[in-house]
Amino acid sequence: MPVAFSPRLALGPARWARNGEKMPEMAKERPPRPIPGPDYGANGNRTKGKQVRIYVGNIPLAADKCDFEAFIQETVGKMPDSLLWCTHIESGRFRGFAFMEFDDETAALVAISTLDGLEYEGRVLKVQRAVPRR
Repeated sequence: MPVAFSPRLALGPARWARNGEKMPEMAKERPPRPIPGPDYGANGNRTKGKQVRIYVGNIPLAADKCDFEAFIQETVGKMPDSLLWCTHIESGRFRGFAFMEFDDETAALVAISTLDGLEYEGRVLKVQRAVPRR
């Protein structure tokens, strides 16, 4: 049974012992960790079945999503599983970059090698594997 975060519970049994109280049973329960195997990485996170995300930058601000999808279709040949068109939160204007997600690693590498350095509407695209936010 999941427990809501509480600073008191986060400190563990030592805090409870100092105050002379017993730690509740529900605070001791932890979800089971996955057994490392072929589908898990060194940190225990699931690796199989994840999508590969690619960053596409330096897209002209006047670009249209439909035209860009058509451009990808004719240059790469395979459409990404999803195209995330990044817009400004308040104004809704396009910010000049997008993310593409592929189920297949090889399709993602082909898209990177094909699109990186290619000119689109007068600007040279910068395409690379996306880095997670910090």
